[in-house]
Amino acid sequence: MYRRLEPGIGVLAFLGGFLWDTLTLTRVDRLLDNLILLAYLVALAVSLVLHHRAALFPAEWPRLSLRRPLLDFAARWFFGGLSSAYVVLYFKSASTVPSLLFVALLAAFMLVHELRPAARARTRVAFFCLCAFSFLLFFLPVVTGYLGPVVFPAAAALALTGAVGVGFAMERRARSTRAILRRHLAASAAVLVPLFVLDRLEMIPPIPLALLQRGVYHDVTRTDAGYEVRYEPAPWPSWRREDRVFHLREGGAAFCFTAVFAPRGTAVGIVHVWEWEDPDAGWATSDRIPFEVEGGRGGGYRGYTSKRALRPGAWRVRVLTEVGRELGRCEFTAVAEEGAPVGWATRVIE
Repeated sequence: MYRRLEPGIGVLAFLGGFLWDTLTLTRVDRLLDNLILLAYLVALAVSLVLHHRAALFPAEWPRLSLRRPLLDFAARWFFGGLSSAYVVLYFKSASTVPSLLFVALLAAFMLVHELRPAARARTRVAFFCLCAFSFLLFFLPVVTGYLGPVVFPAAAALALTGAVGVGFAMERRARSTRAILRRHLAASAAVLVPLFVLDRLEMIPPIPLALLQRGVYHDVTRTDAGYEVRYEPAPWPSWRREDRVFHLREGGAAFCFTAVFAPRGTAVGIVHVWEWEDPDAGWATSDRIPFEVEGGRGGGYRGYTSKRALRPGAWRVRVLTEVGRELGRCEFTAVAEEGAPVGWATRVIE
């Protein structure tokens, strides 16, 4: 019965877990959420070890051997719970096209695993390595308050150690120690090496950082209710409430407003890089304006920079971390003001 329903159960478990995580996972720095994911990761490791050892040594594990389908279901449940949580959290942190593509690839990869679950020890250890790395990439900054470049290699090293340890526990006494280490080091490296390449291409979202708000406006004023922004209402689409076409006015300035989320207890430098597209030479940097973001606010740390004397043409403001990692960008076109004065609209960003 279980074998016949197995493919459908896997898909339902993944989709149900994704919906549950979407509704329940609120913040990447929430302690309870992190403890739940850590418990899932530990339970996954235990399920994998028990399931595999019950198959290798049925005489030593007679009761577990009878319950191998249940252990297999448990492993798949924890795989699904973790993978759906990662898709949700990484999606919230993705704000560029390459990072969104990575989230789509991650979701497809996890769904394929639910449709065609791995049975070989090496493949399962590789999946465990991916789950451990995905968790540690945001868990380490949350618990240490450190957001520097060491996080990525530290998460990779810990995930590699944990995955090889799980592989050794799964196959101990079934193979030589050297053979076990070689097999699972290779399997884990096959996962981690492409991730290093994707990180260099800035395809992995900058989790736990997230660009929650962004826009270019004609004015930004801080009030008791929040930040009041002034912009030109767009004829289409009517829901757009920022300046994508920026009419230049004598003496006027353009304001780039952003809200960047960072975990509690952290501080990170942010840089607004104003760039103008030269018709002959391409994009040229006009200004680099740094400021510091403090973590802990659910809606993100709000801040803005401004620039006067804009040239007509295409502009963009790239939002970077102090180490040069792009969180997102604001793009607009500056045009000369002609005809009747532009009408204004305002809104308050809390």
